[in-house]
Amino acid sequence: MPTVSLRRSSALGSALLCAAASLTAAWASEGASAQQPPDLASVFDLGQLVLDMNGDSVPDLLNASFVLGTAPTVVETSAVAEIAARLGFETMALDLPLARGQGEGATIPIAIGRAGLDSAMLVATGVDTLSLDAGEGLVALTTVANRTWLLVQGGDDAGLLAAARLLAGVLPHTRTLSAPRLDSVRLDLAAALDSAGVVGATVRLTQARARAGQAGISRVVAEIGGVEDVAAAAALSRLAAVTPPTVPAADSTAPPSRRPLAYSGLSEVEARLPGGTSLRLPGRAEPDPPGPI
Repeated sequence: MPTVSLRRSSALGSALLCAAASLTAAWASEGASAQQPPDLASVFDLGQLVLDMNGDSVPDLLNASFVLGTAPTVVETSAVAEIAARLGFETMALDLPLARGQGEGATIPIAIGRAGLDSAMLVATGVDTLSLDAGEGLVALTTVANRTWLLVQGGDDAGLLAAARLLAGVLPHTRTLSAPRLDSVRLDLAAALDSAGVVGATVRLTQARARAGQAGISRVVAEIGGVEDVAAAAALSRLAAVTPPTVPAADSTAPPSRRPLAYSGLSEVEARLPGGTSLRLPGRAEPDPPGPI
């Protein structure tokens, strides 16, 4: 099938400009993230899954391909369709058909399910996909042979769909595309380390898990480098202490204090330190109010 370059018609111009305006904040983060290694908080920034080919700071090309097994199942095909729809919303232009296979150059392949891993002959990914429970899904950004891969995996079909919908409808946010961005989690962890005198740390959010029937992120994995385990663990463990936010007096103009890791939809943060130490830090957002009986 020939490649078709798709450019939106002028009839859609107004709608697309409105959509572009809603994405301005995300694109503006490109400069701030230039020094930050790519992770799940920046995966939709320019230079990652989308590219800007004409220098106007607007994405106009996809930088992704889909890797599936030789005979994709209905669930795997559904997962690809949902992710492809999200990628389409992230760019003002794209080439059809969407790339399949590992692609070339700096293209980021998206491996769908274990059949996708097998098709790509990925073995040492650094991601434990076998630990996924039934109904649990995983989106992971990893590097294999100096190439960035995005893995969408599930413990079963329900888990794979949960992972696809996490990538398609949540990331790089914590619950919906209007919820706080994952950058806030990274900043909270970095601030906790800095305030304890642990300087020079790098924080990358490399994995996010979701569960079927549960909104948001059940666990996000933060890989922390450039630190000593004991000091970093002591600094981060303070985030697990639940303290109520400070509410200013009625006549005060000061805003209420904010609790770290208190983001809608974020259930847990797993901080992995260089020496092998791992800490589980609970999300501290207020629970959803009970629904009608």
